[in-house]
Amino acid sequence: MSDFNKCFDFVFKNEGGFTVDTGGATNFGITAKYLMANRLWKYDLSKDGYIDQSEMKRFSKEDAISVYKMLFEHNYYNKINSDDIAMRVFDMCVNAGGKIANKMLQSCCNDMKAYDKDGRTYDVLFIDGIVGKQTIYFINKLLNPQDLVSEYKAARAKYYTALSESNPGKYGKYLKGWLNRAQR
Repeated sequence: MSDFNKCFDFVFKNEGGFTVDTGGATNFGITAKYLMANRLWKYDLSKDGYIDQSEMKRFSKEDAISVYKMLFEHNYYNKINSDDIAMRVFDMCVNAGGKIANKMLQSCCNDMKAYDKDGRTYDVLFIDGIVGKQTIYFINKLLNPQDLVSEYKAARAKYYTALSESNPGKYGKYLKGWLNRAQR
């Protein structure tokens, strides 16, 4: 089982305090949009049905830990044996969303190839963006989890580069930081 506290610390080093960026009002890497989409209305301090910038400025580290823990367990990252894998997938989940992070994970697992008894390769996982029993099983049976870490880092760099190239005006300024984050 991966250690949430180690994974949180890893993500927290990559996330700053309050900002307004392409994701809107954000604090500790959590957006107001995310809180509202997931009906986390306890952070709507004014009880007006909208979480605004002033409420996000008051969003504390303890609030972030609570939300991150829920996100971590919801995606079953707590079932991954390797902290190194869990923290990187969790970091991508925070940065780009769970579906993207999880599909990338499944794709990397498939790229590593599994072999049947006759030595033929086959895809192990259906890429659905849901970390379930098969994904967890594949990851936890790896002899060298660092191979998947390396594969995942490369996939993140490729994703960020493609995103930046698709809209340089919007995302170009983030590329250097994203690439640094991907290589941690």
